[in-house]
Amino acid sequence: MSCLNLRDLYGDRYKVAIEENLPSKDPWLLVLLCESGHICPWGPNLLAACTSSRGSIAKRLTALPIATVEQNGSDGINVSFHVDHFDKIAAIMKPRRRRRMSEAQRLVAAERLREYQFKPAAQPPHSTLESRVDPQRVSKHQEALSNGF
Repeated sequence: MSCLNLRDLYGDRYKVAIEENLPSKDPWLLVLLCESGHICPWGPNLLAACTSSRGSIAKRLTALPIATVEQNGSDGINVSFHVDHFDKIAAIMKPRRRRRMSEAQRLVAAERLREYQFKPAAQPPHSTLESRVDPQRVSKHQEALSNGF
């Protein structure tokens, strides 16, 4: 069964995350993180809004005729809705928006952060054959050992 790909539909406006922190491109695992929970795929043309607690957001979602309560628990609710009603649900759930910068803002930020960019090493690291001890100290130590000290 196929599902809606949140990255394709809303990735330009909202931050899309992977639910299980797995390196997977499975669209079933994509979620839109919101202030009070998340929005995830529920079916071919359905999405679900999942609240992280009971309260005013859950009450507002259950009062909507466009939302169907799928799970009602002590820690929140899950309601399904048709993808066409996304804007109404998003106004309640408030998904996290992607940062948008103009080209001029990008250039200013790049210049400001240039000092913190990765820089290649100034000198190559010491090889394993080189001694890190001063050669004169080593020769004095060897002389002292040979003299019986």
